[in-house]
Amino acid sequence: MQMNAINKILQETFGIESLRENQIEIVQKILEGHDVLALLPTGSGKSLTFQLPMLVNNKKTIVISPLIALMEDQVMQLKQKKIKACCIHSQLDDMDKQLLLSRIETYDFIYCSPEWLVTNGLNYLKHYRCEAIVIDEAHCISEWGYEFRPHYLMIDEIVSYYDAQVIALTATANDQVIYDIQHVIKRELTVMDYLTERENIFLSVVNTNDDADKLSLILETLKASAATVIYFSSKKQVEYVYRYLLEQGIMVERYHADMQYEERMSVQQRFMNDEIQVICATNAFGMGVNKSNIRTVIHYHMPKSIFQFIQEIGRGGRDGELSQSILLYSPNDEILPYRLNELNELTHTEIDLYFQGAALTEEKQELMNILSAKYNREEIIRKIRQHQYMKRTALTQMIEYINEKNCFTQKLNQSSLNKQNVRDLKSMEHDNILKCKSCAQCNEQVKISFEQQSYHVQKKFGKTLLNQLFNDLYVFT
Repeated sequence: MQMNAINKILQETFGIESLRENQIEIVQKILEGHDVLALLPTGSGKSLTFQLPMLVNNKKTIVISPLIALMEDQVMQLKQKKIKACCIHSQLDDMDKQLLLSRIETYDFIYCSPEWLVTNGLNYLKHYRCEAIVIDEAHCISEWGYEFRPHYLMIDEIVSYYDAQVIALTATANDQVIYDIQHVIKRELTVMDYLTERENIFLSVVNTNDDADKLSLILETLKASAATVIYFSSKKQVEYVYRYLLEQGIMVERYHADMQYEERMSVQQRFMNDEIQVICATNAFGMGVNKSNIRTVIHYHMPKSIFQFIQEIGRGGRDGELSQSILLYSPNDEILPYRLNELNELTHTEIDLYFQGAALTEEKQELMNILSAKYNREEIIRKIRQHQYMKRTALTQMIEYINEKNCFTQKLNQSSLNKQNVRDLKSMEHDNILKCKSCAQCNEQVKISFEQQSYHVQKKFGKTLLNQLFNDLYVFT
């Protein structure tokens, strides 16, 4: 009976004939009522694995998500399937938010950020019949929680309040991240690990002398790269390269946190509609962009970790066709991510000052308020130390990947997959070099050429209309 219900909703609502084997296993575990941590590659249908069983069992669900763009993308897709969903975030107008909250019980899926949920949300949702809590991009608990966006550490209070089923999803998690997720939410989760290498992403690292070399290579690559995302660690450099490419006649846009919300949404929508060829972006771009035909992902600056790198290159080739990752490296490029890692770090002095009653910066004061409510001074110091060690280790792994002389694919897997999923390489050591079909070290090419496509006239949308459409508040007369 349940399989009939699953297939009916799958085909009639989602328009999908069948699930993949790993999706079936996750859906079955969730239907049985287990708390689940599902590890699936980017673009492999993670959202469907919780949306489908929640609809089958008619369970009202709160989805905790890190980015507005990610929430709105998923809500828009659910709306198109006539599923009752909404998202609540800081960019909503007060009138829209009040209207939304006045009929909150009618929604099957409510998407919100951890900040809104743990500070204001529970007051509004305390009577909501929540039976499942989904933590999307669950690695953020470990990657961000202890020094950035600390409200992730308070998710256990939401879980405890509702005593609901917990489903956590991510495309990047090693053993430490898995431990952190379960430790923070205070639940033992059934870990279902399907992380494997993506064979349709061609990996290369290009050594350059300076920024001029990088610009030259980017321009050459864009002549035959189709839809492309170029990632930067600096908003200033995003703007510079964006203007340079614009002057060269490239159909390019940029995306970073200093832009107005409606500007960012317009850029994202136009990229999705194939009205733009290239996006110059910080890592704020990507989680909410389910675009299948991205062919090239270029890193102008090296990412802070292998996990960030995998998330970002995983946005290429979601249609299963060949895509490429090109990481540009100049001498001393690692200085910037080292500085970024240190930017929000809590020092022992600041921790001591807090407990002595001294005021810290607003951001660090809020962080310490949350940490001190959960841990004593010694525990805070230990957790911060551990988190800082993890960040430095992740950056070291990224540098090792850049300097790899044999196979980029194997190096990436060794650094990112859990121990049980890493291939046994010892039997291949006698060959001295590990060969694959999808990296520049094992093949005689650095980059791939793709057919160019035509791009439509650019359009722009207003902030208010976007909010209303995403949350089904707009009435056409």
